[in-house]
Amino acid sequence: MEGQIWEPLRIGEMELKNRIVIPPMVTQYASKEGYVTERIKNYYEARARGGAALIIVEGAYVHPRGQGLVNLLNISDDKCISGMSELVQVIHRHQTKAALQIYHCGRKTTSELIGMQSVAPSPLACPDLGNNVEGEVPKELTIEEIAEIVTYFAKAALRVKRAGFDGVEIHGAHGYLIDQFLSCSTNKRQDSYGGNLPNRARFLIEIIKAVREAVGKSYPVWCRINGKLYEEEGTSLEEAQQTARMAQEAGADAIHVSAFGSGSPIFSTSPTFVPAVIADLVEGIKKTVTIPVIASGKITPEAGEKILEEGKADLISIGRGFIADPELINKVASGKLEDITPCIDCCGCLDDIMSTIAGSTVPAVVGIRCRVNAALGKEDKIIRAKRPRKVLIIGGGPAGMEAARVAALRGHKVTLWEKEARLGGQLNQAVIPPHKHRIGLLAKYLQTQLKKLGVNVKLNKVATTA
Repeated sequence: MEGQIWEPLRIGEMELKNRIVIPPMVTQYASKEGYVTERIKNYYEARARGGAALIIVEGAYVHPRGQGLVNLLNISDDKCISGMSELVQVIHRHQTKAALQIYHCGRKTTSELIGMQSVAPSPLACPDLGNNVEGEVPKELTIEEIAEIVTYFAKAALRVKRAGFDGVEIHGAHGYLIDQFLSCSTNKRQDSYGGNLPNRARFLIEIIKAVREAVGKSYPVWCRINGKLYEEEGTSLEEAQQTARMAQEAGADAIHVSAFGSGSPIFSTSPTFVPAVIADLVEGIKKTVTIPVIASGKITPEAGEKILEEGKADLISIGRGFIADPELINKVASGKLEDITPCIDCCGCLDDIMSTIAGSTVPAVVGIRCRVNAALGKEDKIIRAKRPRKVLIIGGGPAGMEAARVAALRGHKVTLWEKEARLGGQLNQAVIPPHKHRIGLLAKYLQTQLKKLGVNVKLNKVATTA
């Protein structure tokens, strides 16, 4: 695959080797206190090897009151810097740039988690924290408390720089505190932080300016905003365009565009898979600023190249694709598209995150998993066997094919028996209904890998006790 996707670009003074960005995605692989662990280092190193130019490490809270979930990264104290430095080093080892997203969750948390009442621009409870768990009524921030939180962001950004990160992203999207100020649905204030858009954006702009002053003029700083908030009284594209312009004027070096809300296409499915679901929003932001714009939203490499060619964005972020396959861009670059483990758009990783919300009736799973990548969060576990053996796998459904694939990767001589005339098992039925199109890609991928790895597949072969 050729094209603009491989061309270098700069965010401020940070030189990027290509146009691919891995966006911040919660893993919950940090320690309970929010410190960097070996597991999270292994996760990010695997993706640093994968060919992207920039990894924006998942959101780290700037103050304990701003922690939204368990096992999130913490950047609220100098004690966090040494672990963050180790994380930067494993990413830099593979000529990949590293940034850290910093955030405050505002009302999107529980008193059970943070040990105190949450805060927000207005005392309005979050109607759904996830899994139908209603939030608690937050404390309305005073002017003095708002100023204090601005300093938390500035101090956190300075820690990011001291840890060796190449840049910092301020999270102003996805319903967290900055976004709560930006949206009319959550901001009912009557003072200088509420009412018209310049007032509602004041908190974000003050944070950008404070961060810029803390880290210096040359250090890359940017923000993530919603191109649209799909809620009643939610932020419109026109308002997002104005916010982006104000952010640029305040000193932001780039704008990372996302979308949020119950109607957002990012976390919903369509009868057949459609990539780049918010390209129109990204284009709208691109038209209003002169700094680089980062696109997101179910983007495949092919769709990303089209966005770049059409001038709708400058950089392409691919998230869940890298969860499914950490070597995604390397495989694209080498033309090995059939070897890419496909994301099937099931949002199982998000389900794991939602399960950890206090009050959820779903059994909690701390640390995201992937239904097509069992090695997620266990990147160091698949190793060559010291003594290769003959292995027989009975059953050619997804579990059997994956077991055969991993056994062959470890060096074993593998035979797979399947009683039916074709491989796939229940995947062959699962792909038939609407919205299940991408399941077929998984079946095709597994069959291709078995063939490439030399697995001896015997169809119409029934295992008996004889």
